[in-house]
Amino acid sequence: MDTYTWDGFISYKSGNVELARLIADHLIASGVRVWFAEYQVLLDNYGDFQREIDKGLQNSEFGICFTNNSYMKSEYCRLELDHFLDRNKPKKILEINTPLNDGPYTRPLTLESSPFHIADHPEGILSFIRENTRWSVDTSVTKAPKHKWLSFLGRCIDKPFTLDTIDWELTNKGKIDRDGNVGGVELSYKHQRDKFRLFVNLYCGEDASPNARRLSSDDRNMYESLIEFAKVNHMRLFNAQMHGLHLFFHQSLSQIALTYTLGNFLTRKCSVIIPNSKTGKMAEFVFTFKFVGSFRDYCRYSHVMDYFVKSLTW
Repeated sequence: MDTYTWDGFISYKSGNVELARLIADHLIASGVRVWFAEYQVLLDNYGDFQREIDKGLQNSEFGICFTNNSYMKSEYCRLELDHFLDRNKPKKILEINTPLNDGPYTRPLTLESSPFHIADHPEGILSFIRENTRWSVDTSVTKAPKHKWLSFLGRCIDKPFTLDTIDWELTNKGKIDRDGNVGGVELSYKHQRDKFRLFVNLYCGEDASPNARRLSSDDRNMYESLIEFAKVNHMRLFNAQMHGLHLFFHQSLSQIALTYTLGNFLTRKCSVIIPNSKTGKMAEFVFTFKFVGSFRDYCRYSHVMDYFVKSLTW
């Protein structure tokens, strides 16, 4: 009987990274051993990117692929798919199709006998994975609020911004400096306090790193620029243990988040760089989440942090 280091390998194109991360995190929270690039290829081993991917492909029982036309046109994604098929039967690849508005999707012949699911909602995707792997997967996902927002109003480069605070309690309003930037805002997550504690603080101001903004059709180039940005701007943390390097999008710009342990906290630091519509200047918002609890619970609620960051608007 084959033995594997990982239960599943997550394959995706950068446009699907947020959905892939949500699914990967919920699988990890359920105790599944997942190879997911954001947790395996970090600042210290990025130079061995391809070797780390090959290791994951060779030592994973299942492949979970988030496919669409963009995925199939990607040289790197097709190489991952072909590499896995060289070693495994098609039934070991779970295809989760995320359609694009760029014409009909045609499944490759190599995947015709693979389990197939059109992405609907996270619970449906997790149920599909559970049914085809026999993994013990908790399919419940905390929903983003659909009712009227309770918004925090702050200022950055002397222009108001808002955040959806429906699930958060404001514990420190922070201060506004002479340049019209709010800093030191602190909030506490209202729910599940008997299981864990989650806090966030926010600082913002004019962006001083113009080379941080990268948009490219080449996933690797975009990732490399974000890694350099993380090294220079956000990893002056000599005693921090790195756990994850994350890519997400806000206002169609590439953004970055880091997961690390510092002291007794699991920490997620998110840097969002967006243009100020009033001045035209680029503004950076830095969110630092601190989590007191297990890594599995952290993964289960990481999308709550992502949602809060993405609720940022002028």
